[in-house]
Amino acid sequence: MDLRGRQVWFAIRDIYVPTPEAVLTALHGGDLMDGEVLELARRDDASLYAVVRVAGLAQPVVVAVDRIRVDEPS
Repeated sequence: MDLRGRQVWFAIRDIYVPTPEAVLTALHGGDLMDGEVLELARRDDASLYAVVRVAGLAQPVVVAVDRIRVDEPS
């Protein structure tokens, strides 16, 4: 079957090169997510991080507090 020139569909997880992570970052790296802060943690270098539950994700994400917005984006 000659696929050249045809439009096709595939899952992001099936991309071989570049990595799926690189594709997601390129397409959606600037998108905003929202979630509920579960706890705060401080690192040895005094950086403060939030553990955030995001609907649809199986595990919480960890985000530097200085990168979090509290006000709703307009």
